[in-house]
Amino acid sequence: APGAKILPVRVMNADGVGTMLDVAKGIHYAVTQGARVINMSFGAPKLTEAMRDALDEAKNAGAVLVASAGNDGLNAVQYPAAGGNVLAVGSVESNNGKSSYSNYGSFVSVVAPGTGIRSTDWSGGYADWSGTSFAAPFVSAEAALILSVKGSLSGGACVSQVKASCHSVDGFNPTYKGLLGNGILDIGQAVINNSGTGGGGGLPT
Repeated sequence: APGAKILPVRVMNADGVGTMLDVAKGIHYAVTQGARVINMSFGAPKLTEAMRDALDEAKNAGAVLVASAGNDGLNAVQYPAAGGNVLAVGSVESNNGKSSYSNYGSFVSVVAPGTGIRSTDWSGGYADWSGTSFAAPFVSAEAALILSVKGSLSGGACVSQVKASCHSVDGFNPTYKGLLGNGILDIGQAVINNSGTGGGGGLPT
């Protein structure tokens, strides 16, 4: 999303460890700074009251919330992904099959590529990474693009558009039918639908 402004909010220590209270404070800070899309590539097995309040605050402020579904390879919820009003993102491979590590279940909203994602490395340079934490930002970027062409769109309407433009991957994943949300995102279709120009889209490969 070329025109987007990025607001990095650090809620973990150098070892990648933090508390739900730290995360809640980070969400609150992002909301007060006017963030319209909040990416949360982390998770925990339980939802605290502070986190629930922070998610509600963000939703009421019109922010789009995106979170990783987890990397246990289980039908197991992870928070904030399963906290309600959050786009919970699972991972699929290039053949649209569920990534072996990706969590799945009724709480998953959509899926995106999550394996072999090129990104920066903390020791410098670049590296290839895998996990639902790397799938979630694709959805956050999609939401940012949607809002870039229709800035008046509400957070809830943006979330609905992300889901509506997806393509089901149930046919590629019969074992996980109904457990991978609306399917794989189609960024082009989502943006076209909000630009008012119409058009169709095929299944991404």
